[in-house]
Amino acid sequence: MPIFPRAVEAALGRRAKLITIDANGVMALDKPAGMLSHPNENGKTTPSSILFKGLYDTKGEFYTISIKSDNIMNRQKLWLLNRLDYATSGVILASSSKSLSTIIKEQFKIRQVSKVYYAKVFGNSSYHRSDHMMEWIDSMVGREMKLSEAITHVRILEENQKEHTLLLELKPTTGFKHQLRYQCAKRGFPIVGDRMYGDYSLNKSLLKERPINRLLLHCHSVEFSYSYNNNLYHFQAQSPVPEEFTT
Repeated sequence: MPIFPRAVEAALGRRAKLITIDANGVMALDKPAGMLSHPNENGKTTPSSILFKGLYDTKGEFYTISIKSDNIMNRQKLWLLNRLDYATSGVILASSSKSLSTIIKEQFKIRQVSKVYYAKVFGNSSYHRSDHMMEWIDSMVGREMKLSEAITHVRILEENQKEHTLLLELKPTTGFKHQLRYQCAKRGFPIVGDRMYGDYSLNKSLLKERPINRLLLHCHSVEFSYSYNNNLYHFQAQSPVPEEFTT
């Protein structure tokens, strides 16, 4: 069953937006900060704080949404292809095809998906050239509770000397939970607004200057190619960098 943009938009949670959807039903969504990619397992969430209005199958990793066509309500499954933390904004992917979701998840697994994040962090560029791409490698525990390498390529985009903050471009090639937040904090660049890995006193001090009520970490773009029904497709999506990151 084909999935149409209007049906996706009608099923999205408040403030979430559809960025693009291709002919095969692969879609990119713009998730705001303060929204869950899927409901908590304990079920203590409100519909407005979840990506889609619908039931979520934790084991199958898919939503079931309602679609109205010719005054008849039909049900459609949408598979999540990746996740973003509750506090992180930006591009998140889904698919209306189970077989295609398996193909694209494999692309993530073998590191064939290009992801670009922006983060505003505390720190200065004294020991780093702004045009230099750094490589951060750390040991982190993955989903299977195994210790593996977490890899991120990092570049400084801007520096605000008054606030003692930097705007970083982060390109992770792996996808561990809290990877970017952990790696930034470990190197003395805690992300602004991070309540778990961040610097409480620095966050509090900056709040006196201007209101920032979120984690300043944003998934700016996702890009990959995939083969489906003997054809090769290229998928790309971007989410504009929020104003708080550059002001």
